[in-house]
Amino acid sequence: MAIVFISPKQSRKTLIYIIIGAFALGLIIFGIFIFVVRPSLVPVEQVFTVPKIEIDFELLASEKVRELQLFEGVKYEFTYRARTKEGEAEAGRITAVSKEAAISALEELGLLQIEVEEIPLGRDNFFIFPQPSFPEEVK
Repeated sequence: MAIVFISPKQSRKTLIYIIIGAFALGLIIFGIFIFVVRPSLVPVEQVFTVPKIEIDFELLASEKVRELQLFEGVKYEFTYRARTKEGEAEAGRITAVSKEAAISALEELGLLQIEVEEIPLGRDNFFIFPQPSFPEEVK
């Protein structure tokens, strides 16, 4: 019986060839499975069923739909300074759809010499949070 010595380089080469061969054989088997084998046909009824949709147009003529009100739009907040008919200065905040709507609402309240400025929405610094203010307890 002969003793065969295999060098470490030769054993590494053999291991690499075995790994490459196994990988190539796996790719060939996978390719045959993907490209040669045909999938079984599935009936169209199982793939996609068209839902039946019914629209009740009589609902549009109902009383609830007639009572709906139009959407006014986004309301903005404004600060105002004005004078009353007696000449007293008054300042405050008002919400309205536009600056013109805010002025007309203030004129309806009987205010004169109205100055209106829009309060910008949002915050300048998103990392500073307002501290909650709790009302004082009623004694």
